[in-house]
Amino acid sequence: MDITYFSVMKGNSRQFADSKKIISDCVNAFAGQAVQIKNFSSPKRMLVAASQALRSTDVVVIAVQTAMFNTVKKLICSSLDLEPEQKTEVYDALYPLYDKGLISESALAGHSIFPADANIFASPDFRYCGFSVVAGAQSIVVLPLDPIRTAETVFGSLYAFLADFGGITDNEDVVKFKRAAMMIRIVSLLKQSDSKLVFLPLGCKKLIEENMEIADKEHNFISFSQKTEPRKTNQPAMEYIVSAAQKAREDSQADYSCAVSGAFASNRDDTVFVIYAAADENNTAAARIFANEGESPKEISSAAFENALISSGSKIMKNILEEASRNNKPDKMFRRKLAAISAAAAVGSAVIGTVAAMLIK
Repeated sequence: MDITYFSVMKGNSRQFADSKKIISDCVNAFAGQAVQIKNFSSPKRMLVAASQALRSTDVVVIAVQTAMFNTVKKLICSSLDLEPEQKTEVYDALYPLYDKGLISESALAGHSIFPADANIFASPDFRYCGFSVVAGAQSIVVLPLDPIRTAETVFGSLYAFLADFGGITDNEDVVKFKRAAMMIRIVSLLKQSDSKLVFLPLGCKKLIEENMEIADKEHNFISFSQKTEPRKTNQPAMEYIVSAAQKAREDSQADYSCAVSGAFASNRDDTVFVIYAAADENNTAAARIFANEGESPKEISSAAFENALISSGSKIMKNILEEASRNNKPDKMFRRKLAAISAAAAVGSAVIGTVAAMLIK
């Protein structure tokens, strides 16, 4: 697969080192070689280069700093003669924020307008959603360049999109590579922030162990909780998982905890779901993953595990950002942190390189 990779940003690029590397690991795996990133500070110059690249490549990946993300979306529509359209799912998700005065009318429009035929890569809060769109015989992928949102979009959508685009029907190797990359990044974040994470093995223990073996074989930063509280009679499943994740973190004196449940059956219908939770000292993020028709409990447990990793990574990075902002020189400290994280992740890339080699070129 021929892939061209551009970024557009202003300011010091070191603060985006981790984000750009997450994209590179994914792109390189599908391209079968190291794809050189071409950096721009001018959106218009980047679009000229992207238009030229569309003549000779299969996929053009564009990572855009969030500060200019919505502007670049408009420029892509106008420069490639793509009809802009308001995406209902994004608009409806953000409208309550606008209704409460938390975002402006222009921000609501900016976040919800995309090329008409775009495939949306929804972000957890529906702001700065990535997307893909067909341009002639090629595809353009636009991703947010941001310390937190990039990982959420790449792990949540880009791997699956490139696998589908490349016609990879048996994507077991793709999934293995992605999970290894996710776990290695988490270990890198934990290492640089001097933090620990504990897993509560309620479900998919084997899957967790396999990825811990790749990323943290000595369990220096990730460990298993040694005890699990039994579920109380009539205790709601969500309440139980959230409480168990919080208690595991407290009991192990870890900074973060992560739990993936076994499969639950709904009392109201025949639906099956798995719950994941990611906790720190401030709060716990949790959600249900419901089985689609024909999906097994093992498949939804795997999806819940991936979502738990994404959520945990976002929490760790958010706390790194907040720590940097409390410093007297936050920008300088933040750049040092991210440079160190990127360097540590580069070492991890050598570990998962053997998995990447198995992908269909």
